[in-house]
Amino acid sequence: MAGIYVVILDVNVQSMLARTAAGFFSKKLDTEVKIKTFYIQPDLSVHAEEVQINDKKHLPMLYVGEMNGKISLTDIADELRVKSLIMDDVLVNIVTYEDEYTTNLAELFATNDEKPKEKHNPKIYLDKLHMSNGHVVVWDQNKDKPEKESMDYSHLDVDSIHLSMENMSFLGDTISGVISRLSATDKSGFKIDRLASSSPFIVSSRLLDFKNLNLTSHSTDLDLDLKFIYSNYKDYRKFVDSVMIIANIRPSQLTLSDLRYFSPKMSMMTDTLQIKGLISGCVNDFTANKFSFSFKDSTS
Repeated sequence: MAGIYVVILDVNVQSMLARTAAGFFSKKLDTEVKIKTFYIQPDLSVHAEEVQINDKKHLPMLYVGEMNGKISLTDIADELRVKSLIMDDVLVNIVTYEDEYTTNLAELFATNDEKPKEKHNPKIYLDKLHMSNGHVVVWDQNKDKPEKESMDYSHLDVDSIHLSMENMSFLGDTISGVISRLSATDKSGFKIDRLASSSPFIVSSRLLDFKNLNLTSHSTDLDLDLKFIYSNYKDYRKFVDSVMIIANIRPSQLTLSDLRYFSPKMSMMTDTLQIKGLISGCVNDFTANKFSFSFKDSTS
């Protein structure tokens, strides 16, 4: 009976900690946070189950089925260092609702104070991250019906996400880290079989920068340095003429029909090219330098 009593006590303590943690984050974020199970072990290992953060309309914005992490004991007001974070069954749901002009994520962190407060963004470091069974949705209800044949940047629905990263940092609006491996599939059918980079990447509100990037998708295999330059994230909605691309492509293989997810007319072009060179400019107006390609054994 004593052993049973201890188990019941542990469950009760875990439930109490989960309610306390959910209440703390609900107050901090000014929205509803639900946590089924939450506890911290003496070695600062954290375990949580069924973590859900709702938006202002009380609909799920973030859900994590199971999460295990380990944190370092630092002054978390200025710096949070997480040694490892493992997440399974993850949903990120970013929505712009009908007749609204900002996403539920932006709305959650908006302030109604008349006098703007000075922002204090603590530094966040994450040594190792592993996510499995991830699902990310970015949906604008004000736009027309989603595209069925190609990528639709107003209606992204990316599933089967498996991600491993190292040495991540979140400093202001800049995220940096090393992607050991990423695979994912968009609803259009576009699939990343493998994406990896041996060098740290940088993503901010004005820049995306990958060095030593390897990307395998369908029959395409690319080795390149890739940089996107833009004025803000909204430029992705007008990707063709608003995002500046700079790419240094090392000898790579490109199958033209794999571009059908961005331009459906390419679906009939099944040729595979060997390419290398420098490209700069927007999709609708770009320049190629020192660029070469070959097709089979007879054309180059």
